[in-house]
Amino acid sequence: MKKLLLILALFPLLMTSCIKEDTYYVENYPDVVTVYEGKFINDSGASFTVKENNTHVTSFTEKQRYYMVCDILDRDLNIRLKEIDPMLALAPLPATPDEQLPQDPVIFKGNRLTPYTLDLIFDIYKAKGSTYEHKILCRYEKGKDNILRITLYHDGNNEHLGTMTADLLETEHRFYTIDIRDFACDGLTLTYNVLVKNAKGEYEIETHTASSY
Repeated sequence: MKKLLLILALFPLLMTSCIKEDTYYVENYPDVVTVYEGKFINDSGASFTVKENNTHVTSFTEKQRYYMVCDILDRDLNIRLKEIDPMLALAPLPATPDEQLPQDPVIFKGNRLTPYTLDLIFDIYKAKGSTYEHKILCRYEKGKDNILRITLYHDGNNEHLGTMTADLLETEHRFYTIDIRDFACDGLTLTYNVLVKNAKGEYEIETHTASSY
């Protein structure tokens, strides 16, 4: 993929990291890493070693991408692992008529573009106690302008603030990765739906698009 090396949006948690003056210690540092031979390697090549694991995850899949939050304990990048979530692969959606595609919104948290992947972090709305399976679908389209257009569809069974009060809702984190190495293109756009209030104070679904060229 040509020249798509820019970060679309840094993960918001990155700005909350804090370095203490008396020791080399970074709190709540977020990153996306890939596991290689027991090491956590980020996209810049930094290698993290887990010295303390405060999560319930005890084994990690080789070559799997993960979103993690950790404390960096020293200059050798030994870490205290506080959160770890696999980045799930998003497969392309088969040809489907537009009127049959789900249009429920998400709460977008951040996305990061690497030479190989587009990583996505967002929340979905869920009714408390619901057992409905919320699915995220993805469609890829590339036009004559050689721009790859990725559209996300959330099958949320209409469980969002537009039809329910806030006390009946909860949110769930979702972490996804899209492999873009097979697409030879000059740019990328990502389209997704969010929930906003209109001028009347009523909730409605609005389409947002992020672009990189």
